[in-house]
Amino acid sequence: MKNSLRSTFLLLFCFFFLICCTDKSLRDKDQDNQENSALVLEDEALLDLVQQQTINYFWEAAETNSGMARERFHTDGEYPC
Repeated sequence: MKNSLRSTFLLLFCFFFLICCTDKSLRDKDQDNQENSALVLEDEALLDLVQQQTINYFWEAAETNSGMARERFHTDGEYPC
């Protein structure tokens, strides 16, 4: 009786130990995958934003006659002669 109780306890202990270790490693892998995919999306969104703002700068600051960008963009529209 004592021997079977020990073996049952040992078996349950090993079972729970393996379950705990396996779940933690799987959770860590899932978290890493989610973080990496979030970083990729943030990088792409940042790149889109930078591209859009750059195009808007050159579009809004372009000289009306030549279409070329000025050296300095004055938001008030007054340029020194």
